[in-house]
Amino acid sequence: MKKITFLVAALCATMFASATELVVNGGMETGTAGSLPDSWSNGGKAGFVIDATTAKEGTYSAKCTSTNARLEQTIDVTVGKSYTFSFWYDDYAATNVNGLKNYSLIDAATSSSYMDEGTPKLDAATEWTQYSKTFTATAAQMKISIRCYEVAYVDEVSLVCNDCGTVGVENVQAAAPLFSNNGTIYGAENSRIYTITGQDVTEQNGKLKGVYVVKANDGNVQKVVVK
Repeated sequence: MKKITFLVAALCATMFASATELVVNGGMETGTAGSLPDSWSNGGKAGFVIDATTAKEGTYSAKCTSTNARLEQTIDVTVGKSYTFSFWYDDYAATNVNGLKNYSLIDAATSSSYMDEGTPKLDAATEWTQYSKTFTATAAQMKISIRCYEVAYVDEVSLVCNDCGTVGVENVQAAAPLFSNNGTIYGAENSRIYTITGQDVTEQNGKLKGVYVVKANDGNVQKVVVK
């Protein structure tokens, strides 16, 4: 058998299994320059296009080029769970009465279920500035809807669930009697096995390869690398 290599506690003390990103192409990195980014819609109000002038991360951002442009995406969520929606914006003067706004709906089917009551415009920004809002899902789908009425750049749009079962690995142990062979973790009985993005793959034990988090019934959590 090949023994699983454990990362030492000093290295892993500040590491956590990250929440799964639900937005597709939130970094605006795929699509055609001058056109709407891939995986986004405009709700019938064109004006957001991929632009290489500035970016929070990567090469591209979405630039607002017309009045009342929309950047929209509908996402499946779980009722009662807590989510954080965020994005970064830049080069925005906020001179228009409507400016740049978050018109996102926590219920995609209800046109008045705005995440921000009154949908106030955002403050001006001359450098990359983050907008962030935490909310509780009230329907099976929410709709991201970022709208602008003047020039602005938007990047790194994100939606993550705060309580959907991600696993912290801050208490990683230096060693444990766990072994692997042919994709199987032995010694993990009565434990749950997760990917580092928090997906429970316990039932896939026997077909594993890579980095996993093993959580025992006693609450002990270990990050492991199966080579």
